[in-house]
Amino acid sequence: MKAINIWRIGFCIMIFSFFLYSYIDCQNELTSLKIHLPKKKEKLATLQEENKHLQYKIDQYENPTYLMELAQNKHFAHLKHPFVEDIMALPEGMALQTQTEKNIIEDYQVVLPVGAK
Repeated sequence: MKAINIWRIGFCIMIFSFFLYSYIDCQNELTSLKIHLPKKKEKLATLQEENKHLQYKIDQYENPTYLMELAQNKHFAHLKHPFVEDIMALPEGMALQTQTEKNIIEDYQVVLPVGAK
């Protein structure tokens, strides 16, 4: 009878040891993630700062004043603005129009502005 009790106690200790090991393993993994978190935060902050810097450069490049300066540059002197009557604006959603609306649009003459002297 005492041998069966010893086996039961040994089995309970093995099960307890297994659950204790799995708990400690989860805690170690959590601690490892907490250690790497500041590095990831720093990298994220660096990337966000770089994105802000690149967005600023894009805004500077697309600035109308800068674009007008480029237009006056001799490298781009051959480019001319098209006349207003040469520009045709199409409404959005042409693919969803009915057949009668497509026929009306096909009646327009499309003129593409080309920069030529």
